[in-house]
Amino acid sequence: MDYPIVYDKFETDFSGTGLAVLGNATNIKIKEVINGEFLLSFVLPRTDASWQYVQPENFVKVFDCSQNKDQLFRIRAFDEIRDSTGKLTSNIQCEHVYYDTHDCKFFPYVELIGQ
Repeated sequence: MDYPIVYDKFETDFSGTGLAVLGNATNIKIKEVINGEFLLSFVLPRTDASWQYVQPENFVKVFDCSQNKDQLFRIRAFDEIRDSTGKLTSNIQCEHVYYDTHDCKFFPYVELIGQ
């Protein structure tokens, strides 16, 4: 699995290296359930220089080996934890960008004549 790449929440072109490549990210996991969750989680040390870009709503692009393509996720939450040596790290949880459409309120106008 390639390292996650963080993009700004207003980004529309995800072909470059974005704001930062999270080279120190560990425990990168994608959880996909058919007709259910599609989540990304990873652990990043708080002392990492790229930590400043880990903000809620920013995008994270990561390569999904099971589908053999890049996937986009949004950062939703992070929990601060301590590792076995006592260093402060964060467990970052992300949702697939598909979840963004869940708030869509657009209903197309449909006119049924003779129905």
